[in-house]
This record gives sequence, structure tokens and C-alpha cells, in this order.
Amino acid sequence: MSRPLLIAASLAVLGLATPAFSQDKPPKTRPDEPGKSESGKPRIRMGDAPSSKPKAADEPETSKKSEPELLIEALAEWPAADAKQASIRLSAQPRIAYPLLEKKMLEADQDWRVVCGAAATLGRIGDLRALELIEAKLQDRGLFQHSGDLLDALARIDLVGAKRRLIAHLLHPASSVVDEAASRLERRISATDVETLREVYEVGGTTARLRCVELLQAADAESARADLAVALRDKSPRVCFAAATGLAADPSDEALQHLRRAARSPLDRQMAYAYIGLATRSERTGERLLEVADIRALLGGRGLDHLEPLNRAAAAVALGDAGYFHEIDVLESQFEPRVVPALLDAWINPEFWNDMKIVRPLVLRRLRRVTGHFDLRDPREWKSWWTENRVSFTAHRVLARVAPESTGTMVVRIEGDEAPGEETTILGAGSRSLGSALAGELAILVTADEAAHVAGLLNDSGLLAVRDGSTSGRERVTGVHVTVRVGNRERRVDVGPDDLDGTARELLTTVALLRGTHGWQRYRPVAVDAAAFVGSMGELFAVKRTQPERDGALTTLIIDALDPARGEDWMVLALEELTALPDLGSLLDDRHVDRLLTLLGEQSDLNAVSEALLRALVRSRRTEAQPLVLDFITTRPLSNARRRELLTGLFEGATDEDLQAALKNERSEVRVAALSALTTESLGGEPARAAARAMEDDSVAVRAEAVRTLGRLRQEDSRLQLEELARQPGEMRVPAIEALGLLGGKSSLAVIMAAFANDDPRLRVAAIQAFADSGEPEGLSAIVASMGGDPSPLVREVAHSAITRIGSRRAGDALRKMAVDPAQPSGPRARALAAYAALRGKESAADLRRLVRDPSEEVGDEAALALARWRDPGAVERLVAMLEAERSVSEARRALESISLERFGQSDTAMLAALYGGWWELAGDRGPRGWLVDALRNENIEDPILDDWIDGRAAREAVPTLLKGLRSERWAIRRACDLSLRDLLGRKVGDQEAWTTPGDAERMAAAWEKAWAEILGF
Repeated sequence: MSRPLLIAASLAVLGLATPAFSQDKPPKTRPDEPGKSESGKPRIRMGDAPSSKPKAADEPETSKKSEPELLIEALAEWPAADAKQASIRLSAQPRIAYPLLEKKMLEADQDWRVVCGAAATLGRIGDLRALELIEAKLQDRGLFQHSGDLLDALARIDLVGAKRRLIAHLLHPASSVVDEAASRLERRISATDVETLREVYEVGGTTARLRCVELLQAADAESARADLAVALRDKSPRVCFAAATGLAADPSDEALQHLRRAARSPLDRQMAYAYIGLATRSERTGERLLEVADIRALLGGRGLDHLEPLNRAAAAVALGDAGYFHEIDVLESQFEPRVVPALLDAWINPEFWNDMKIVRPLVLRRLRRVTGHFDLRDPREWKSWWTENRVSFTAHRVLARVAPESTGTMVVRIEGDEAPGEETTILGAGSRSLGSALAGELAILVTADEAAHVAGLLNDSGLLAVRDGSTSGRERVTGVHVTVRVGNRERRVDVGPDDLDGTARELLTTVALLRGTHGWQRYRPVAVDAAAFVGSMGELFAVKRTQPERDGALTTLIIDALDPARGEDWMVLALEELTALPDLGSLLDDRHVDRLLTLLGEQSDLNAVSEALLRALVRSRRTEAQPLVLDFITTRPLSNARRRELLTGLFEGATDEDLQAALKNERSEVRVAALSALTTESLGGEPARAAARAMEDDSVAVRAEAVRTLGRLRQEDSRLQLEELARQPGEMRVPAIEALGLLGGKSSLAVIMAAFANDDPRLRVAAIQAFADSGEPEGLSAIVASMGGDPSPLVREVAHSAITRIGSRRAGDALRKMAVDPAQPSGPRARALAAYAALRGKESAADLRRLVRDPSEEVGDEAALALARWRDPGAVERLVAMLEAERSVSEARRALESISLERFGQSDTAMLAALYGGWWELAGDRGPRGWLVDALRNENIEDPILDDWIDGRAAREAVPTLLKGLRSERWAIRRACDLSLRDLLGRKVGDQEAWTTPGDAERMAAAWEKAWAEILGF
């Protein structure tokens, strides 16, 4: 057997043979009206008594089928709400349900809904026997497009082997199954799976290889770079493009070097996609990545003169970006006569090649950019336009200065994460050049004087005078990008940190002021000319108008401009601005409310637009809108949690009349939301009376919420009743326990403790929540004990969440008590230690240094990893020992890199342990500050004051140098600088981690710089 086939077979067997253990979870309830489904049909309930309602004369006889059989039949409407409810009920009686579900799964020619519903139910039951049944269905062609429920069921049954099963299904013959499996692997994958993914890539089909390329980046971005470079020569265009964009999105220098090496590869395909990757990265960052040798090669036989259309198109894309963004002498004379025709040929030429679906959209984007014609789409339109204009055509290019006579045709575009308003702003003095804005953009027609002022700021700032697009040679670029177009010349520049002083900052300030003055222009109708619109509406927003008058005019303008044809994003942004207006209810008239309700009625389900409409109507507090809003929330297909969230928001701050009406509403979920919105001031100061009446409600969900409300309102006179409910078996026991915790006090601790000792995980979870809400010391001890020793994973997870939520000193003391007690089991001690270190932070260092030598491996390892977060040298020897014993290798490696700031590329664990051990022997006496100074000097960040800082002779004098270190490409150096700044300045702006994105790192660096400027008084 060949090695690829052997690998495929091994992976399949490995995925199917993994044992797992699962535990039944309590069935979830939903606050629905008893006996009714969302569709109005009778709902089957477990344990319902026979109806006493007399039968009609023509009513058919009752079915003889058993309740579980009826529930099985209800699965035929999967994934409807009734089918999911039936699935939950079936999972509550696994012994009866499993044989029926097994029989249903084995029946031939079953509809996919039945199979998926049955599989989801088997997943809830968690019986290992179901694995083979579900795996068999994954081989059924009719279920390939519906494999998500089947894969979820497998993962739910086999928790331990879920990842290996999903990896095995990457080799499935159906691409839809591969996609579903890959989507579920994204959060499970880790560096330990890299080798397996590489083997799958070698033997898998096109979709498998594509997903492996994506998963390799998620598993270990550093080691995946070489794999992505190899994937650039894959036979599938989708795989090649995924590899190219993956390397382009990686901000590291290593990724850039991989692209450069691939661009010089003798393999034409790899070279082409490498240049596409370079173009993508250059487009994103604004860097000039093509050297003169690259440009000459692309202009010659390896590029525009190549026999392959792919290489010609890739060369045109790369050269198109280089000539558009930068002034490059060797390209200047070749851009119009050669590059633009090559782009046109790649778009117009009807000759088919395999990579056209990938490359042609890139070509079209460059064509539109360099020609300025965003209205042309069809190749015939482009061909006709080129025939007419090729002689006189001049491509849009860079420019260095805006002449005073050209301000009338100038268009300035400011975009980026840190742009004013955090969205794109387009400024122009000419109506024709301005065009219409898209979602996430604000197009403003400014006056001639305002345009001249902006042009003067651009010229004075010197941004346009910087050669090669302003980004080369700079340490880091902020998230502000300015594109200036004057006539047929265009240039994109990046506003760097050194530019944020003086005129450049004044430019951004001016843009922010113009946004505040002219922001109402966002709501210009699409068909209306900008000059005409401003001329007719400008008077309503003049400076002489009062703020309420301007708010009223803006309200009318927004509501009249709302149009689904503008797109979902635009609608949402407009409604958010409407909702943000102060005292919205007084600004809306009847016509406005009718318009909003009409738009809401046109929505068939809850989406971003309908949710924004709901927020606006709820914010308006208009009484006439509430019934229709209520009807929308309760009749549209929503999850119980989402519906309750919307209803709760609707009743927050509602009048007593609205709350009284809601408490009498026929829908149980409305009554539940009204109860949850009650406060001590509601209903004339007597909300407890309404809650007490609700305890007699027909709906279990309403009664449960009424019980919780009594606890939340701290009705002491209801304590005895709540304790009685908490002792008795039944549906009210769990909410009563939670209510006692909300009520607080020591007198009910015995009742809660009895529930905590119960075998039912639901009661233990409720008790933990009650302990957390009450905050009593006895409860904290119980939470800590269950966090480490409860047999249920759900209970342990809830306990960990509860203790973290409490976050008090007493909680930390309770965790410490367990962590330092050697008589406790190792596993619970280690978990308590991790939570204790997270709560106390650096205060826990003394205990951690002692526990790092604990005889228990789990406790000692956890202490070392916790110490490493503060770069404490006391963790080094233990971390090296972890590497030598191959325990938690990736965590130990990351911790050692964080402490030492030394990064070794070896994959062999023994060699890695030896390297860090040698470093410790040679440089151990330098200490954390010395190691940081060494690392900064390796990054060419020098300052003589650092030597004094190491010895303690300098303190805040080192801050400017440490601020530079925050912009290092290496996360460990950024974190070390961050920790040092915390010590020196007594502040914290965020946590630098190995997975911190470049954007987040840049924002944290800017926050530190701002804090330092405030301290200096700037």
C-alpha cells in the first residue's frame, strides 16, 4: 500500500476508533405558553394529563402511538423549534428513546430532516453506540449537504476524540462535509496537530487541501509559513490563493521573506501566486514591496511577456499596485503603454484558464483604481471604453502637492481604524467627483474655502511630499490612511506616529470638525445631486439653528432616507445614529413612528436591520409602538435567550401601565420578561405583590421567574416560602435555590448547602449560583471545592466562572487555602492555583515561588506557568524541567520565551530544553531587566540610560525607550516592556499575549504613549 493511501486509511480508522465518555445534560425548558407551539399547533408535553375538554362530533379518535413515538415523528420538521423541543424531551428519557432512534436511523430512504433530528437527539443522549450509526449516515450522498448536525452529534458524543474524528472527515469525498468539519476544527486545532494536517494535505482532495491551509495557520502560524509557501504551487487555484492571502495577512518579516523567495522560484505557478500575495500585502499596508529587480522581471519574459495568462495577469496586478501607490522611475514610462493594457487584456480576453475565477476579480479592482471608472463592469464596456480613450488615457497615479487652482476637483478620502469617527470620510468640493457614499462611508460636499483649507493642511503637513507612498523607512504606521485625488492623479499616504504632531494632527482635527458640521449629508438620497441637496437642506442645519432644531431636522432626514435598497449596513448605521439622539420620543411624530413600524413589518425575521429598528422603537418609548414591537418579538423565529433579551430591553424603564399589561399578556415569554424588568419602584412600589400572583401562573417558566423575582427584590417575608420550595422536589426547586442566593443572608445557607450536596448536577449548579450571589464565606469555600472536585464538568465550569465573577479578596483567600494545602488532590489544587493567580495577580508571586517546588507535578507546573506571566526567574528551572519531561511543551516554551526573550526555532524538545538550560547558566544573573535590555539592543533600540535602569539607578527615565519596545514585532518583547511600564507608571492598558493582533498591539502602544504624555503634562 502506498504511503498516501496508508495515511488516509490510518486517519479514518483513528477518527472512528476514539473512545469517549459523556454525561447526560438536564433538558432545557423554554418559557412558552403551555400547550402551544410557536406555530400555534398543540405541543406534546411529557406527563400531561388527558385533556378534559369534550371532543367535537367530527373530531378524529386519539392516536394510539406512545408519547416517544409522537416525539420521533415531530423530528420530521427539523430544524424547526417544535422538532428541537421534541429532541430535548427525547433526550430526557434515553432508555426509551435510544431504541426508537436507532430504528429510525436504520430505516432506508429517510428524509434528511428526520436523520439530522435523530442524530442531534442521539448527540444529546451521548450513547457511544450511536457513533457507528451517525458515521454510516455521513456516507449517504443525500446527507452530504446536511452534515453539520451529524458532525455536531459525533463531537458531542465523543468529546475526547472529537478533534481526531473531525480531522479524519477532512478526507471525506464530499466537499460540503469537509467544509463543515473544518469549521468545527477552527477552535479545536492546536500546534500538536500540524503534522497530521500536513499528511491530510498530501493525500486530500481540493477542498481538503484548502481547509488544511487555513487550519495550519490557525494551529501554528509560525510553522505554517513554509507550508503556505509550498501550497503556492498547488494545482488548485483556490488553494494557491488561500496560501498567498494567508502569507500576505501575516504581518511578520518571515512571511514576507517566504513570499519573496517564492516570487523568485523557477516554478511559474508559484512565482505568479507569490506576486499576488505581495500585491495583496502591499495593498493592505501601503508598503513598497517590489524591488527594481522584481519590476524588471515582471516587465519582461517572466511577467507581461510570459506565455501563461496566469503569469501575465499576476504581473499586471503587482505592477498595477506598484505604479498606482508609488513613484518608481523604472515603471513610470511603462505604466500606461504596457501595464494598463495587460490588465485590460486579462479582463477582456475571453480565453479560459483555470485560475480566472481567482485572478480576474483582482484585475478588475486594479483596473477601476487606475482608470477611475468604477461604473464599468462588463468586458465589452471596458473594450469599448479603451478603444475610444487609449490614445488620450492617463492613469491615476501619485501626486506630491495640491495646487490652489485644483482644489475644486480635489477629493480627500480618510480611512482606517483610527480615522475620525472610525469610518471612512470623503471630502470634496465638486459634486461630480464626490459620488455617492457606501455603507461605512461619509461623503461630504464642502465649501470652496473649506476645501482650500484642507488642501493647505495637506501641503503644509508634508505627507504628500514623502517619496514612495510615505510608509517605507518608518517604524510603524497607525490606522489612518489618506487618499488624495486631484483630476486624474491619485496618491495614498499613511499617517505615521511621527506625523501626528503639528499640521497632520490639525488635518485630522479639521476632518473631525467637518464631520460634525456636515454629517447630516450622509442621508442624501442616491438620485439627488450633492450640490442641490446641500443647497436645499443646508439652512436647516445652519449654525444659527438651536441644537433641538437640528436634532429634529436630522430625525426627519434619517427616517425619510431609510431605504432597504441602500443595503443592510447602511440601514443599521443610520438607525444607530437615530437611536443615539437625546430624547428620541419627543423628536418623533406619528408619521415617523408609522414609517419605522412599516419598515419593521417588512422584516420576516430578526436580522441586523430589524434589530436596529427594534432598538429605535424601544428607545422612543412611544406607547402606540409597543404592541407591534411586542408582536414582532414574539412571533418571529428566535431563540429563547434572544427573545428574552429583546423583551427585557423593551420593558426596561417601561411605565407601570405597560408592565401591568405585559403581566396579563397571553404569551408566557412576555410575562417572564415583564417580571424580570420589575424593580422596587415598579407598580407603585409594590412589585412583590405582582410576583406573588405570578407564582400561581399556569406556565412553569412564569412561576420560576416569579420565584427568582422575589429573591431579586429581596422580599424577606417570602424567605420561608422560598426555602420550602427549595426543599421539595419539583420544577420550582432550582429557581427557589437561585432566589435564596439573590435574597442573601446566612439563614438560608443550610437549604442551599443541602442542594449543593444533592446528586443532581442541576441543583448543584443552582446552589453554586446562589453561593456566588450571596457572597457568604461558607459559600465561597463550597464553590472552590466544587471547582476542583465535582465529578460533573458542567458544575466545575460554572464554579470556575462564579469564583472569577465574584473576584473578591475572600474568594482569593478561599482559593489560596485549597492551593497551598498538600492534603488536597493534585488536580483540584492546580485548578485552584490557576484561579488564585488570575485573581490576585502579582500579589500571589510569593506563594507561587514556594509552590513551584511542590512535589505534585500539576501544582508545580501550574505555579511555574503563572509566575512566567510576570517574568519571574523563579519559574525558569521548573519550565526547563517541563520541556525535558515533555509536559505541556507549547505552554512551557511560550513561558520561557516570555521570561528570557530568547526565541529558538528548534522543534526537538530535548534540544530546546538544552538551549534554554544553557541560556539560564550563562545569563541567569542578568535578571529580567537585563534580559529585556539585551533584547531591545538586538532590535537596534539603544539608550545609555538602560544600563542605569538595570541597576536601579534610573526609573522613569527609561520610559521613552520602553515605549519604542512596544512596537517590536515580537510579542515577548512587547509584553516585557508592558510589564515594566506597569511597574514604572502604575497603570495598565491591556494584556500583551502571543496571540495579540498587530492592531491591538498598536492600540495598546498608543494608549501607553497617551498616558505618558498626560503624566508629562502635554
